[in-house]
Amino acid sequence: MLFEIINPSDECTMQGDNLEVLAVACCLIGSGRYALKGLDTEESVPMFIFGGHDEWFSEKFGRKFDESMDKVTKDHMLELVQSLDSVLLGNQKDRQDYEKTLQSIESEQAKLAFKQEFKEKNRSSINDICARSWQYADMFRNKIPQVAP
Repeated sequence: MLFEIINPSDECTMQGDNLEVLAVACCLIGSGRYALKGLDTEESVPMFIFGGHDEWFSEKFGRKFDESMDKVTKDHMLELVQSLDSVLLGNQKDRQDYEKTLQSIESEQAKLAFKQEFKEKNRSSINDICARSWQYADMFRNKIPQVAP
């Protein structure tokens, strides 16, 4: 599922397969001040500026926000990391162009450089939503147990 991140700064998108994971990710990066609007789905996540997150999470997933956060970080950590890593500046077309270019790059180092260059070239706000999201992804990635070879 592809979502626009509704925020007062730059246009951004996020993708993933699990709405609960995406909702938790959105709440993390925006502290409840961002929403998600489905671009290829009817699903959405509201803003929680004035609260209401526990009610919405309970109605949608059968558990309060903190319980969803616990479940996601326990049972869906990889999906959470992937969703947070997927945050990208621009609209749906920008994302398609970005992904097409990224597929043509072979080196992981060059891909990372392109990712950073794309972000800096397209960011117009001091509010760096991508960097915040990617920092959360790194934090959670480091909590994923490593499988011994």
